[in-house]
Amino acid sequence: MNRIPDIQQYLSNQKEILDYYNALTPGYQRDWARFIFSAKREETQEKRLSEMVEILGKGFKTMNLYRANKK
Repeated sequence: MNRIPDIQQYLSNQKEILDYYNALTPGYQRDWARFIFSAKREETQEKRLSEMVEILGKGFKTMNLYRANKK
C-alpha cells in the first residue's frame, strides 16, 4: 500500500513543506505514510497529518528525532 501520493496531495498547498517531504529519502516518506495511515479513524489521521506538517516545518525528518529534541 503506497500512500505517499496521498501525503503529497495533502501538502500540495504548502510548497515549502512539500519540497522538504519530497527531499526525504523514500524510507522516511514511507515511515510518515505508515505513521499517518496506520490510524483507523479519519480524525486521528487528520491529527497526525497536522503533526507531520508542524514537525517537518521545524526541520525534523522523523517523529523520533522531534521527540528526542523536545527532552
